[in-house]
Amino acid sequence: MKYTEKNIVLRRWVWGGLMLALLGAGIGCYQEEESSLTPYTKQALRGVKTIAVVPFVDAPGAMGKGSGRVVVTAMITELYQCPGLKVIERQRLDLMMKEYDLKLSQLQTNEGAKQAGKILGVDTMLIGEVQQYQDNKNYGFVGVGAISGGGTSSEFFVGLAIRAVRVSDGRVIYAELGSGKSKEGISPAARKASQKALQQWKLFFAEEDRKKRRSSPS
Repeated sequence: MKYTEKNIVLRRWVWGGLMLALLGAGIGCYQEEESSLTPYTKQALRGVKTIAVVPFVDAPGAMGKGSGRVVVTAMITELYQCPGLKVIERQRLDLMMKEYDLKLSQLQTNEGAKQAGKILGVDTMLIGEVQQYQDNKNYGFVGVGAISGGGTSSEFFVGLAIRAVRVSDGRVIYAELGSGKSKEGISPAARKASQKALQQWKLFFAEEDRKKRRSSPS
């Protein structure tokens, strides 16, 4: 095929349009999401290397009983995904409470978390409370001619608040709310709430990991 100047210009125009379309669709250009934390919070989180999670305060009501431990399982799963962060196993926290005859309610305050953190040898304690823990039932009715019927479906909802307490001085260095809902059960709803509450935390640890890998010799 003979390439004339007109053909070359046309081919460049087609390729240029294609590349603009790809970029507009977000293909071929990936921008990593960054956290929106304040400089103070980022500086404080740089000192977080080891963390223990205290079972949260249960949500009110009969259904909320034991909800604090369900939510903590989801929180720990999310924290394990943070590069460079060591998460203390829950069994170790339970043993410490038994050895020092500590009640859970004592650890669910800033001062109590600070003292427990010193015993455990961690630099940060994560505490919080489950504010909502619900099973919202939806009732439906369908009628077609002489045939009619009804049924129920459930949507589970979890709302929570978390605080990261720095063990050295008892100050709160990170505080956030999270909520999640799911038709698949209370655990998936708790996982979504945990992801929301730890979204900025996880973004920050991912940022720090990228910086570290970029600065290290290949």
